[in-house]
Amino acid sequence: MQKQLPVKTEQIIIAVDLMGGDSYPDERLDTLINMLKQQEDVVFRVFVSNSYLNTISHRLPSIDQTRIEFIACGRSVSMAESPFMALRQKRDSSLSMSIKDVAQKKSAICVTAGNTGAMVVLAKHWMNMLGEIDKPVLARLLPSRTKRALMLDVGATTDAKAFDLYNFARLGCAYQKAVYQKNNPEVALLNVGIEDNKGDDTVKQADAMLNESDINYIGYCEGTHLFNGYADVICCNGFVGNITIKACEAMASYIKNESCDSPKTSL
Repeated sequence: MQKQLPVKTEQIIIAVDLMGGDSYPDERLDTLINMLKQQEDVVFRVFVSNSYLNTISHRLPSIDQTRIEFIACGRSVSMAESPFMALRQKRDSSLSMSIKDVAQKKSAICVTAGNTGAMVVLAKHWMNMLGEIDKPVLARLLPSRTKRALMLDVGATTDAKAFDLYNFARLGCAYQKAVYQKNNPEVALLNVGIEDNKGDDTVKQADAMLNESDINYIGYCEGTHLFNGYADVICCNGFVGNITIKACEAMASYIKNESCDSPKTSL
């Protein structure tokens, strides 16, 4: 069911791959409907499989469709699917078509909870890379009391070379400038120490390249600097970044569970 939605200039159009994720799509659909009630500045283009669209047909009359559009797709990409199989055989999937929607400038951004590897491969297929940057990257915002640091890469390129790390810094700076209006973001390389002699050859080569660039590079940082506002952009390869992020998530979950299970005592 496709129609042209009336979009105001201050609204942002978001393409959503509703089929991607570990849970049933109903949960994500409920979230979108609730968000429409809370956020007046968003419009959703929701990509779903034909079969799922049929199962929710009874719900459609109750959904305010002035800001949500459902686009039926041939298939969906499972979480266990090979990324390259998704590219070769499922270009009509909800994930692929939602990314293509951004490439065609019908939507501003794409949101998916689905297969990360397939997302990266399909994004690289449908969208042009920036200049000399030929490696995709995943990023994660890290909270602190003073700023939000952008950490990249967190899983897309596990074998990053020095030039890749340099390009990650460029991408991180572009993000901070575009989203948070930081014209001269501080950049750091994640390392096993802040001393000049620390790190492997790849990190040292990237350090030299960043020192010679016009990027506001402040040197190495360690794991202890991730959440204290040390830098605006923190660069590392995807192997290190992915393990770091998942370890942080596990620790946060542990602390939350312990605080809920422990009896409350007065000071």
